[in-house]
Formats: sequence, C-alpha cells, structure tokens
Amino acid sequence: MPLAELHEPREDVQGLILANEPVPLDLLPSLRVVANFGVGYDRVDVAACAARGVVVTNTPGVLDEATADLAFALILAVRRQVVKGDRFVRTGRWSGSWSEGGLAEELTGSTLGILG
Repeated sequence: MPLAELHEPREDVQGLILANEPVPLDLLPSLRVVANFGVGYDRVDVAACAARGVVVTNTPGVLDEATADLAFALILAVRRQVVKGDRFVRTGRWSGSWSEGGLAEELTGSTLGILG
C-alpha cells in the first residue's frame, strides 16, 4: 500500500520497503526495519528510527554504473549534437544531403577529464 494511504495505526506492519519516503513512525508501532531501495535515504529520519530500534537499510552503489553510462550518453549527445539533429530531421528541414548544415565533431582522439 502506498504510504500516503496510511491514515491510522497498523500494528501488523513490521517492515517497509520504500523509495526514499518519510516514514510515519507514529502509525507503525511494530516497525522493525525500513529498507530503502535506492542509494540515499535523506527523507528517512534515521535518528528517529534508531531511537525506536528500527533498522534502516539502503542499497549503496546500485546506481553507479547506470549513472556513469548516462554521463557518457549525455557527453556523446552534446558533442554529436543529437538533440539538435533530431529536431532538424523531425521538423522536415533535412533534405537528405549529409553535407547540409554543420557536422557534429567526433569524439575520436578527444581527452575527457573528470573531476569530483
């Protein structure tokens, strides 16, 4: 059940699986574990859970590869002007000649620096 639909205490709930949502501790007196499926848990009041003996878990590192993949996809999209080219074709401005308009620069031979 979505937590937003929880309006009265539930004695039968001992565990929650959620996606970084506030936990209504006052409505879940038997709660023993909160399992957050995601990297962060900033919307879960960890101190309040700990004070009640409720264990809070999450899945650190689960999005590392996906984030790196998306970063490379965005770098390619910007460098190769994918969005601009898509708009150009969809609006019917492309007449079929590869030499029309500006050609996007290739990444071959480029150096990428990542800070952070």
